[in-house]
Amino acid sequence: MNESIYQDVFGNEIVLANSVRAIILQKHPETQDFIDLLPGVLAELDEIRRSVYDGRVVLYYRFVASVCT
Repeated sequence: MNESIYQDVFGNEIVLANSVRAIILQKHPETQDFIDLLPGVLAELDEIRRSVYDGRVVLYYRFVASVCT
């Protein structure tokens, strides 16, 4: 399995399998322009939340300004 390995701000290893990346992009096509920013988000984030649906899942957030045209 091909995967990307990142490190979060706490030194935890985050593994993103290519198959999971493909699922994310399929279910959430709006992330296409942002998914490559993942290493930066993990290193310099604004907020962390635990998923209300799956206690094993941690959600990392970085807020960015967006300009609507």
